[in-house]
Amino acid sequence: MCSSPWVSGSAAAQWPRKRWPRCPFDRPDWWLALEWDTAEPAERHFLYGWREDGELTGVVRYAQQRSTDPAWMIISVHELVASTKEALHGLLGFLGGNEAQARDIVFKHSTLQPRSELLYLVPDADHHIDTSGFICWMQRIVDIPNALRARGWNPNISATVALEVSDPISEDAQRIVLEVSGGKAEVTTGGPGGVRCDVGALGAWYSGTLRAWNAARLNLMRGADEDIALMDSLCVNNDPWMPDYF
Repeated sequence: MCSSPWVSGSAAAQWPRKRWPRCPFDRPDWWLALEWDTAEPAERHFLYGWREDGELTGVVRYAQQRSTDPAWMIISVHELVASTKEALHGLLGFLGGNEAQARDIVFKHSTLQPRSELLYLVPDADHHIDTSGFICWMQRIVDIPNALRARGWNPNISATVALEVSDPISEDAQRIVLEVSGGKAEVTTGGPGGVRCDVGALGAWYSGTLRAWNAARLNLMRGADEDIALMDSLCVNNDPWMPDYF
């Protein structure tokens, strides 16, 4: 096991897509150069990876700037992804090793989930984590069948839900049947449209930020109580997270 297989100080460095650890995004090769503008000479950019048995299991991407206050530098983490506990603790320990030079380590934008598990790792009373936010995030589903097929589902549930989804850019509502089994989904057109909603409510439920029963309580979804409960049983209870910021 070893950490940091490489480090780059250049935003032009590319990471082959197939080497990313298991994580909720897939990026084209040009993404990093666009995300990090090299026209910021006062800011140094770093990429570190974590390997276990030859497999890349974590990555941290951060920027470093000189500071005018007593701390020597400011560290801004733009990305932290780990698929194993060893990678998570190793990369956090690596960042924490800058404590003597950097008073604060800032996790930018949506680097961490809204209720980060790092809150449970703060060891001392004089250490703290501050969170702030200024804008909510949105998700627009443009291809409902393919989006539903690509999503992960509860592997312990096998069920079928008929949906009728309206969209402000389409004159007619779209009826589909969602069949989930073994954590995967099959989607066919048609069906009775037992659960009715617009594409915005569907996107909120799909992303995990709005439970179907709450959507029904807000009159954003309409259907039989058993169908609404079934929709929530299909979803694995993970917090929504958008690691990319626009």
